[in-house]
Amino acid sequence: MNTDMIAYSILKTEGDILFDMGFFDRAIKAYKTAKDFTDVWGPSFKKLKMRLYEQISVCYRVEHMYYIAIRYLKRALIMA
Repeated sequence: MNTDMIAYSILKTEGDILFDMGFFDRAIKAYKTAKDFTDVWGPSFKKLKMRLYEQISVCYRVEHMYYIAIRYLKRALIMA
């Protein structure tokens, strides 16, 4: 397992924990940073990227930022 995959896994887990704790703005930052790794890996990892977009969308929805939530949900659906 390479260091990029380890960093992605740590950031994704951090985002999940922050989400569960209710720190949605910090969870969004962790998810977006993890997404940057999937951008480098290419299309074979699009399912991971899709899941991150979905999680970011949920965070924005909980924060009542519906317009931004819809934008990320559309990105997730495009990846499907």
